[in-house]
Amino acid sequence: MKGLPGRFDALPAGPFCFLTVPLPLRQLGRLCAATAGTITEAPRDLPNVPADRQALGLVRPYLGMVTWPTVFVAIAIVAAFATVTTLGAMHIIRCGLA
Repeated sequence: MKGLPGRFDALPAGPFCFLTVPLPLRQLGRLCAATAGTITEAPRDLPNVPADRQALGLVRPYLGMVTWPTVFVAIAIVAAFATVTTLGAMHIIRCGLA
């Protein structure tokens, strides 16, 4: 590193260098603008018919399936809540914090 701390030329190398050296906001903006232009990933929201057909072919057999263990756990939670509230309303178990 060279230069004074907090200067643009005093940055260490690496993708997260702006996290380690305090910079004025305008210099951080220049750093982000310089690195943002290097990302060349294709946008993912464009229609891709072959990929959509392949994904639908993989998903279609599972469309009617239900994860029964998850349904049973949800029913057990509701039943436990109903049991506790009923027993509490009947004063069989003590409800409240005091």
